[in-house]
Amino acid sequence: MFESEADRLAMLQAVGGEEFDTGQATRLWAVFDIPAIDSEGLIPVKSRKPELSCRDSDVAAHSLIKGSPLVRVSTGVQYLVRELEPDGTGMTVVRLGT
Repeated sequence: MFESEADRLAMLQAVGGEEFDTGQATRLWAVFDIPAIDSEGLIPVKSRKPELSCRDSDVAAHSLIKGSPLVRVSTGVQYLVRELEPDGTGMTVVRLGT
């Protein structure tokens, strides 16, 4: 059986998803993460860039494009969309900057 949009939303909420304000009438539900990325080279560097996992349908409904602002409701911190990466399963990773 394929997942529905309601299934994806329930999954986001069950695994610690939270609300983001995009200026639309409804809030965007997404999982916020700041993964550690190891780089290879002479000097190892760890980079920590925030990102969201959300439904493709929410990306469209909230008109998210590069440069779009959104606010993490729990902290009031504003971010800008840097990159959108759909994963082919109905979900998109949204890379953020400040």
